[in-house]
Order: sequence, then structure tokens, then C-alpha cells
Amino acid sequence: MRYIVLLLTVILLTMSGSGGQFDKSATAACNDSYAGCKKPVKFVGEVRGCYTFSCEHGTDKQHLVRVSDEKGRTRLQALAKESASGGE
Repeated sequence: MRYIVLLLTVILLTMSGSGGQFDKSATAACNDSYAGCKKPVKFVGEVRGCYTFSCEHGTDKQHLVRVSDEKGRTRLQALAKESASGGE
């Protein structure tokens, strides 16, 4: 079920623009707070500069966080890398 939700999220983000134009509502939806994102973290995907991560991946508290800013993306990518290398 979780993977279906992740897949649908990626599909919806992909379809958010029309005719190559960036949808401003998609930008607003890509400003989640990443402060509460805890390991394990998994990178889900990127669509038009909006990066999606699964926080607390594989647990009952799993949730998605979408960021577009450099600081948030860098922080979440570091957490995902640590999680992948077993540094949970």
C-alpha cells in the first residue's frame, strides 16, 4: 500500500505541469518542512526541481517530504545516504 501511495505521488507530481509550463501550485506543494524527517530516509524521486523523500521509511510513521530548496535537498540526501550505508 505504501508503494502505491509513493507511485501515485510521483505520477501526480509529473502531471502537475502542462505544456512544459511549471505549475505554481506544484511549487507551493514542494515546500514541506524537513526538520522532523528522521532516519531511515529514502530518496523517492525528482520532478522539475521538486525532490521527494520518504522519512522514517518502512516504519509505521513513514511519511513523504517534498523540498525544492538547496539546503533541504542537501540535508535529506545526506540522511538518505547515511540510511543506505547502515548509519541508522
